[in-house]
Amino acid sequence: MQINRTGYLLLAFFGIGGLIFTFLDFFVFPFPILIGPIWLLVVLGLVIYAIRQARRGRHEQWLWRSGVRGRGTLVSASSGAEINEQPLMTLELELEVPGQAPRRVKRRLIISDFAAHLMQPGLVLPVYVNPQDPDDILVVW
Repeated sequence: MQINRTGYLLLAFFGIGGLIFTFLDFFVFPFPILIGPIWLLVVLGLVIYAIRQARRGRHEQWLWRSGVRGRGTLVSASSGAEINEQPLMTLELELEVPGQAPRRVKRRLIISDFAAHLMQPGLVLPVYVNPQDPDDILVVW
C-alpha cells in the first residue's frame, strides 16, 4: 500500500489542525474541548497503519520474487463476513511445494466479488512459500 497525494494532504490537514486546536485548547479556550488531541491521535493511528500496510506489501512482493512457487488445491471455501462489500473468505488449501511434504493450510483472504464465485473445491491456485519459514505463504488468486 502506498499513500497518495490525497492521503498526504489529509494527514497534513488533520496533523496541523490537531496542533492548532491543541494549542487553542490549552492557551485560548476557557475550557478544553480536546478536538486537537483527538485529531493528533487519529493521525498517529493512520500513520502507524500506513507503515504496517507498506511493510506487509513489501514482504508480499519479496515473497512473490523470492519464494518457492507451489500449487494450492482448494479443498473448501467459506465466507461469513464482508469488508468493503468484498467477501472475507476462509480457504482451505492442499499445498504441494517442491522440497516440502504435502499439507493442508487455512487462510483468510479478502477476495473480490468477481473472483469469489470461482472459489470452488478443486481449483488450483499458485502459492509462494518463504524458503526459511514454511508457514509464511502468499496465495495468488
